[in-house]
Amino acid sequence: MKLFTRPLSKMQANLMLICATFFWGWCILLVKVAINAGLPVTLLHFMRGFVYSALCLLLYRKQIARIRRKDIRHGIIAGLLNFAYFFIQNLSLKYTVPSNCSFLTSMNVLLVPFIAWLFLKKRPTGKNFLCMGIYLIGVTLLTGVLEAGFSFNLGNALALLCAVCFATLITYLGSYAKGTDTGILVFFMAVTQAVMGGLLFFAMDFASFSPASINWGISILCVLGLAGVGSFLCTSLQTYAQKYTTPSSAVLLLSLESVFASTFSVLLGFEPLRTGLVIGGLIIMGAIYLSEAPLAMPHLARQRSGRRSGI
Repeated sequence: MKLFTRPLSKMQANLMLICATFFWGWCILLVKVAINAGLPVTLLHFMRGFVYSALCLLLYRKQIARIRRKDIRHGIIAGLLNFAYFFIQNLSLKYTVPSNCSFLTSMNVLLVPFIAWLFLKKRPTGKNFLCMGIYLIGVTLLTGVLEAGFSFNLGNALALLCAVCFATLITYLGSYAKGTDTGILVFFMAVTQAVMGGLLFFAMDFASFSPASINWGISILCVLGLAGVGSFLCTSLQTYAQKYTTPSSAVLLLSLESVFASTFSVLLGFEPLRTGLVIGGLIIMGAIYLSEAPLAMPHLARQRSGRRSGI
């Protein structure tokens, strides 16, 4: 696809990431609808990955035909991290409330600069710490975790592990996998999701599986939407855009998913409109704006540059 072969400016890449999070916000609701329709999480991942793989083979066949050995390594690692993130997040919801899960999963924003520091030797800046602190305040208000109450249990531990997986994926895509074609990375993410979803379905849910208990009409519509939009389109946008922005910027922008998901959830009647949701969302967007804005006004920056050069 020619759309994912042209170089981008950082602003274009960031806008592309925001677009991906907008659609992911809708997809969170599709997952909820599919699970309510009786579809096991493991089978959902298998079906989603199968359709996702077919779309990749159809639209990325030229890139896949030129695959190299190092592309296979990058693709498998990215695919496993991507699957672990989605599956562990869904699994954690069985053992904890959504507000706690969302709160802990969003901790990936705090983890990315430190993972990049560990593997890439890029020390976080003071601005990184400031934006992450503001973000943490915003997500606390957005999820209402303080109002609902918080206690650490298995579900919360899984959500925290999910945050580690996502932060590692963001760092990996933004650094090590930059030289690998977007189509190849996305294809491996699709195949990994299908294979792992199938294996876990037979290991965990096959013995108790009852096809008659599933609303297949709703489930299939949800799977098609998740595979086509949530997986193929959004993962392509994310993987491509991350080659032209930093891991710290990417993870803050991708965190807008919680804002969009909460907004759509209120609009569709899944939860009531809360003051904390509005204020928290505004604080999160403020943190993201601050992360991308220059620390000084242009004329001040020129003055500093002039003093350093002796003018």
